This record gives sequence, C-alpha cells and structure tokens, in this order.
Amino acid sequence: MGLNYLFAAYFIIWTMIFFYTLSLGRRQSQLAKELDVISEQLQSLESKK
Repeated sequence: MGLNYLFAAYFIIWTMIFFYTLSLGRRQSQLAKELDVISEQLQSLESKK
C-alpha cells in the first residue's frame, strides 16, 4: 500500500525532471540562435571597418 505512494512520488519527480530538461534544451537552443545572430552582426560590423 505504501509502495503506491512511493511510485506516485517517483513518477511525479521524474516527470518534472523530464519537462525541466526539455525546457533547458529549448532555452539552450534559443540562446545558440541568438549567439549566432550576434556573431554574424559583429562580423558584418568588423568587415565594414
């Protein structure tokens, strides 16, 4: 009987970790895109000098 609560707790925790990891992956992807844009802008500014 107590194992049901333990299983539920583990399920909830692992589900939260899974979605948190997905969230971090999306944020990292967005940051990488922003860094690419900034890098391209810097290169274009340097080439104009």
